[in-house]
Amino acid sequence: MLNQVFQFLKSLFGAGEAVIKGKKEDENLDIPLKKIDSEIKILKDELRESLKYLAEAKAMYIRSRRDIDGEQRRAIEYENKARLLLQRAMEGQLGALEADRLATQALTQKENLLKRVENNLAQLDKQKFIVKKMEDNTNRLKKQILDWENELKSLQARARISEATKKMNQKLAGLDQAQTKNLLEDMQQRVLEQEALAEAYVDLNDERSPLDDEIEKALGGTTEVMDSLAKLKAELSQEQHKLQSPPKPLNDLDKLKDELNKKG
Repeated sequence: MLNQVFQFLKSLFGAGEAVIKGKKEDENLDIPLKKIDSEIKILKDELRESLKYLAEAKAMYIRSRRDIDGEQRRAIEYENKARLLLQRAMEGQLGALEADRLATQALTQKENLLKRVENNLAQLDKQKFIVKKMEDNTNRLKKQILDWENELKSLQARARISEATKKMNQKLAGLDQAQTKNLLEDMQQRVLEQEALAEAYVDLNDERSPLDDEIEKALGGTTEVMDSLAKLKAELSQEQHKLQSPPKPLNDLDKLKDELNKKG
């Protein structure tokens, strides 16, 4: 049954890969991916059942092993009892015939137990082989489920990416590139016109009237220059006047103040 499940899921994953690669472009990607996810869940249920059977088989093996160990201990005990009976007969504590009879029965029980142990060990080996095989298959199934889960996650991610890429490409393909280019060129032209208009307004604000230009030309310079020149001439005239004026003679009071200031 497990091999059939393996083969089915392998073919299912192959179908998923084919969809991702574009072999079934018209098919919805979610459908095969959901089917794979559903089959993995079924396989997990199978794994839980396998683990349950494996636990039961291990428990049976452990019980059988314990039974064999118990029978081996009982066989040793019977042998020890037979030895003890013979020793007591030799010491005179028990009749020889009675000791031989009881010792013979004890050894007979020992032999019967050892035969059972031998048969049970053969059965135990078979149980051990079955448990080992079940454990290997369970581990293999567990690893396979983990691998498929990881692969499914990868396929789901790739499916989402491919779906998003397809939608984006569809939108890009639907765009009228010529119309978009014309719109951009028209927008560029409008921006250039707006910039030129703004510069024209700046030039208008800075323009001087023809009358201002004619007046400045007649005066030989701008009004600001003429004002600066007149101010400079006035300052130079005042300084020249100070240099030409003789110092005012000091009266007696001023002379006294000057002497006191020098002494102080």
